[in-house]
Amino acid sequence: MMRTRTKWITVAVLAIFCLICAGVRLFDDGAKVTSENLEAVVELNGKTMGGVVSKMPDNSSRILFDSILGVKLKGYRSYPDVYETLSALKTNEIQVAWFADVTADYLARTEKGIRKLEIPKASEDRLEFGMALSAKNQALKDDLNGALRALKGNGTLESLVSTYIEAEEIKPMYAKDFEKISGTNGTIYVGVTGALPPIDMVDFDQKPYGFSVALMHEIGKILGKEIRYVYLQNDTSFSMLMGGKVDVLFSYGTSKNTVDTKKTYCMTDGYYTMNQYAYLVLE
Repeated sequence: MMRTRTKWITVAVLAIFCLICAGVRLFDDGAKVTSENLEAVVELNGKTMGGVVSKMPDNSSRILFDSILGVKLKGYRSYPDVYETLSALKTNEIQVAWFADVTADYLARTEKGIRKLEIPKASEDRLEFGMALSAKNQALKDDLNGALRALKGNGTLESLVSTYIEAEEIKPMYAKDFEKISGTNGTIYVGVTGALPPIDMVDFDQKPYGFSVALMHEIGKILGKEIRYVYLQNDTSFSMLMGGKVDVLFSYGTSKNTVDTKKTYCMTDGYYTMNQYAYLVLE
C-alpha cells in the first residue's frame, strides 16, 4: 500500500513539473514577439500592413498600397488611432504601418523600437494638408484663405511649422496657454482628431495642443473670431463635419489629382505639404 501511494505521488509530482515547464515555455514564447528585419520595399511581399482608419475600406487600401509599392501584401488592417496602429506593429499583428511622412518622421524620433523603411523620394508632392468645410460654407473658406495668405506672407506660418512640427521636441502648448483674443465677433468650431501628429495632436483627455492650436489662434486674431475645439473620432469626423457638428475639420489631405464630383465639401489652401506616404517597421 505504501509503495502504491509513493508511486502515485511520484507520478503527480512529475505531472505538475511538466505542466510548469510547459507553462514557462508558452509564456516565454509569447513574450518573444519578433518581426523580420525589413530593409527593402520588396520584402513587404506577403506581409500585412496597417494604418489609421479612413474612408477607404481595408481591401481598397491593400490594393492601393500594392499599386504604390509594387508588391503583393498579404492583408491590410485599420485601427482607430495612431497609437493602436503602433501597438499592432510592436506586437507583430502587422509588419508595416503607413503614415504621412510628417507623422512617420515624428513617430520615428519619439517612439522607441521603430524606424522608417527607406524608400525612394517621390518625384512630386502627394498631398496638401488644409482644412475641410462643407461646400455651403464658402464665405468662411474665403476668410480662412485670406488669413492663411497673411500668415504665409509675414513668415508666421513658417515659424509655426518650425516650432510645432519640425522641432525635435514639440512644445505642449494648449489654447489656455495663448493670450485671449479680445473683441471677438462670432465663433469658429474646429474639429480635431489627433490622427495626424504633430500637425493634429490631442492628449489623453482629448484636448488639442501644438500646431493646430497655435495656427488657429493666429487665424482667430486676424479674423476676430473665438476658436473652440471639438474632439471627433477619426472614422466619423467627416460625417460630423457634413452634419454641422463643427465648422471646420482641421486636418484633411487633398491631392491635386483628386476629383470629387459630389462637391459636398471644399478645402482651404494648404498649410503643410506631404511629399509621400512613409512606412514604419520594427528595428
